[in-house]
Amino acid sequence: MAHINHAWAGTFGELVELRREDLLAKLVAFVPDASKAQRDAWVEELVVLEREGTQVLAQHVTAREDGALLEYMLPREAGRRPDVLVLQNGRVVVLEFKQSGGLRRADIDQVQAYARDLRHYHSACEGLDVVPVLV
Repeated sequence: MAHINHAWAGTFGELVELRREDLLAKLVAFVPDASKAQRDAWVEELVVLEREGTQVLAQHVTAREDGALLEYMLPREAGRRPDVLVLQNGRVVVLEFKQSGGLRRADIDQVQAYARDLRHYHSACEGLDVVPVLV
């Protein structure tokens, strides 16, 4: 049996339109020892994804078919997981959510490191534009 390396995968349209409770259940099943703070952060992330994703889909209907993954486990990275990957035609957008309310260097470094590691060490990303986005 293949090792599952993400909590959820589907299209961006599905990500935006699925019930938050169903997505949260997938996240908790993937990381069963997640703290209450992590679960609360996921809830906030899903609210933002639904709200902002609805706007993206209204303006860019083709985004509906983009791929999306939640909590993708980076290969050989001992549990490092970007929050969301959006797989566009020739581009991988790495979304990392933070609730800090301010811009912190450590958060910027984290999302840039995820993008760098995907770009340089993940064969499926070879030749693709990998874009880090801190939310």
